[in-house]
Amino acid sequence: MKLLLLEQNKDKKGTLLETIVKVLLSSYGYDYVATNEIGSGGNEIDVVAEKHMTNFGVSKTYPLICECKAHENPVNMNDWLKFLGKVYKEKRKNSLSSGLMIALSDANGNVKGDLRNGNYLEDVKLIAGNDLIEPIISHYGLASITEIINIIKHWTNLTITDRDIAFYNNTPYWIVYFSDGTFTVLDKNGQFLEKVILENLVTSFISSSTYLKDNYIDIRKNKVIEIKKKAIKNIAIWALMNSSLSYAQIVEFISQNSGDQLRVDVSEVEKCLKELDFIDVVNNVASIKPVQEINMIEFYRSLLGLGIPTKLYNSFYIEHIDESLLDSIIRLQGGLSLTKEERDIVLFIIKHSPSALRLAIYPNPLFSCKSKIIGGDLNALQESLKSSFIQTLANCFEVDADGDIAMLLFDKLELRDFYKQTNYQVVLKDGSKCTIPVSKRLYYIPFEDIEGGAVIQASKDFIGQYDKESGYMIGGKQKRQKEKTLFGIVKHKTGIDEEYLSIFG
Repeated sequence: MKLLLLEQNKDKKGTLLETIVKVLLSSYGYDYVATNEIGSGGNEIDVVAEKHMTNFGVSKTYPLICECKAHENPVNMNDWLKFLGKVYKEKRKNSLSSGLMIALSDANGNVKGDLRNGNYLEDVKLIAGNDLIEPIISHYGLASITEIINIIKHWTNLTITDRDIAFYNNTPYWIVYFSDGTFTVLDKNGQFLEKVILENLVTSFISSSTYLKDNYIDIRKNKVIEIKKKAIKNIAIWALMNSSLSYAQIVEFISQNSGDQLRVDVSEVEKCLKELDFIDVVNNVASIKPVQEINMIEFYRSLLGLGIPTKLYNSFYIEHIDESLLDSIIRLQGGLSLTKEERDIVLFIIKHSPSALRLAIYPNPLFSCKSKIIGGDLNALQESLKSSFIQTLANCFEVDADGDIAMLLFDKLELRDFYKQTNYQVVLKDGSKCTIPVSKRLYYIPFEDIEGGAVIQASKDFIGQYDKESGYMIGGKQKRQKEKTLFGIVKHKTGIDEEYLSIFG
């Protein structure tokens, strides 16, 4: 990581270099800074500075000679030895004098080794490379390196290899580099730049580097493209689970089920489907390969990447969440030794909870950590890991039952009643105990006056009474019941389908 000066005019570059040097010296306690000379091309600057200190009532002035190198290449021994000569020439005049070299492009190993092994004490210091960064970040109010990395990770999955602070028109910017040879530019706060400023800055940067204009990427556009590709794949897979379709038919299916949110053409569909190993294409007609030829773990990872759009749900999805898939999941989670009853429970949960299935098809180090533990009761550990695994899946089930996809569970997967009972036991210092019961009940009721019905939060002993012929709740409008009628609030309605994830989300 280094500082870049992108000024093309040598005077501007020299002025900028002078400003940066003054900032750095002030951060190190120097209260007087004066520029002596700006070198050829604005790449070198000589500065004198003073630090005033009072010890035991005696005031002393400590002169400093400073040399700043802004060359593209790191400072070498020749540069370093010349500078040492200047420092010790000044020390013959004033023993309190010291020297500071600032190297914007860092210093090579020989220089750093000489400084480390030499008997310079406090007489000579070198500020180079990363040592320059924090004072610059602090003085100019830049976002921290951690903040920049988090912003980048929000917009792209590309691997960051390095980042620099670049000055342009006396303003600092972040330049971030990626493993594929591309780079992007952000302002000092991690925000995106206006088009004119961006174009000028990129032009200035590539003129002084090995990068080309095509190496610049707009990570915002890239994210939109990636989300769009995922959405195309996701909806196409749901379509193909019903039947084989041509590219044109898939385009039409996407249009019908996403509205104006997702506009695609045949070429985009073709490109996306070619990236899926479990899709066959013959004469521009796509179909899902026979199940025995598919890695079903990867299939469900692709399928659940953007969630389950309720209106696209079909039986293919649940039919293939079977014993074979469960075996793959168990191997993925470190070979958990589940009993027949536990297998049935896990299979039920992942069939009826997309969130639980999404969690189960990715390895979790917690559930496979037994292989790395030495000593202790291995059997007890295995039982604990199994319990944790099942509890985690059950928690996912609860979130789905009371969340945005509740109607998928209750309407499409035909759940009717979800009841949870938990007891909290509190023990006081004197040994007395208090048990606090907590319960939740979600109930599906097909009301006469609500299209499709609704999920309500009901009392523990609520009993629903249905008209077998009509399938509606008896007296739904008047809430008449033979027994207790404690309704909670209506949680979800089936008549209003969820909107599919926006590609700009």
